[in-house]
Amino acid sequence: MSRNNDGSDVLVVSGGILALFTWGIVSVFGVPWKVAIDTVPGMLMWVVLFGVTVFLQKEDILGKFSDTWPLLLGGMILVLSPILNHWAGGRYGEPLFIEPAWYGKSSWQWLMSISIAAAGFGFKWWRRDRYY
Repeated sequence: MSRNNDGSDVLVVSGGILALFTWGIVSVFGVPWKVAIDTVPGMLMWVVLFGVTVFLQKEDILGKFSDTWPLLLGGMILVLSPILNHWAGGRYGEPLFIEPAWYGKSSWQWLMSISIAAAGFGFKWWRRDRYY
């Protein structure tokens, strides 16, 4: 039995998993590595929040999934904001850099996120008495 308590192996494996996750973002969304690296921390936090939400709902602490999906959907706007900013025209490092005057501001991204969550809760309210 080895008494090696060095944690460097865990760091190497974690770094490899993060690199694969970032490469997946690059290949799926077609963005440069810098944009994908900016997206990874928010996406990991969203995945952790989703896991905690599912766990709490499984333990019947938080209620049903139908109570929280609009918030998780609205949070995806904030998580994917670097990718959406890149697609909207904010391509950093290119010679003809044009940033949209309204989209890159965090207040507009928060407003879109809250609007999507409100629309989700409105849809939930509209469908409240329809059981098939």
